[in-house]
Amino acid sequence: MSAVTAAIISASALAGSAIIGAVSSNSAANTQARAADRAAQLQADQFAQQRADQEPFRQAGITTQNELLRQLGLGGDAASAGYGNLMRNFSQQDFQADPGYQFRLSEGLKGIDRQAAARGGLISGGALKAAERYGQNLASDEYQNAFNRYQTNRGSVYGMLSGQQGVGQGATNALGAAGQNYANQAGEAYMGAGNARASGYIGAANAIGQGVGGLSNMYMQNQMMNRFAPLSGAGASPTYGLYSSPNTTMTGDGTYLSDRRFKHNIEHIATRLDGLKVYLFEYIFSPTKHIGLMAQEVRELYPDAVVERDDGVLLVNYGKV
Repeated sequence: MSAVTAAIISASALAGSAIIGAVSSNSAANTQARAADRAAQLQADQFAQQRADQEPFRQAGITTQNELLRQLGLGGDAASAGYGNLMRNFSQQDFQADPGYQFRLSEGLKGIDRQAAARGGLISGGALKAAERYGQNLASDEYQNAFNRYQTNRGSVYGMLSGQQGVGQGATNALGAAGQNYANQAGEAYMGAGNARASGYIGAANAIGQGVGGLSNMYMQNQMMNRFAPLSGAGASPTYGLYSSPNTTMTGDGTYLSDRRFKHNIEHIATRLDGLKVYLFEYIFSPTKHIGLMAQEVRELYPDAVVERDDGVLLVNYGKV
């Protein structure tokens, strides 16, 4: 396989990986966002149902509240019957209209009439005085009872109206709590959907960015390898200035990149008779293992064998070593 073919395959793999990563990230984010949208819609449906269920009670509360205000004389039609009843003081008219008082008065007078008739004095002065005394005594004794009945009746009306008003108020409070719950739950759901979509965008951007970064690194490595390819030497191959195996013997006068700054994973494996050390290492832009010398050390023994480029990079002419 040629270097060009290998580079194309590697670049295609990086690009494909970036695209798959971006698509997968978007797909996962969209799934999560749709689930969050659905949860928000369910919350909205539930809140709408709660409103429909509570509406009759709320309307009943409003109706009874209007009636209560009317009977308190605080709202409604002032000309309507019973307007302000609950705020009206107990009067003589109310006392005389009291059913209990009227019944006792009627029955008492009938009793006096019967007694007078039995004595033959139905319309005598004594009968009239007896009837007058009875009516006065009854009025005195029965007034408190009539007032109590008036108060009881008025309290009963107020209690019924205010109780139903409380039902409406309870329904309104329940709707308020349901609305607050809906706002909280739907807000969290929409926030989750937004975060999911944002996460998908970020994930896609990261995947594409990593793919572009990988392609850029591959390009830079290729450019660097081309830059530091053999400068001269008959039959030289692009081994970048070093032996390809421990058993290789150096020949030719090729000049190769041997600057220590471009090497890592360095291991000392041997020492030449002239004192130069031989190393096993990798270039920082290639994982391939190489064996060779360090230009900085060669320059101390063989200055003429070291070439310094304009950019400061050191090369070694192995033909002079």
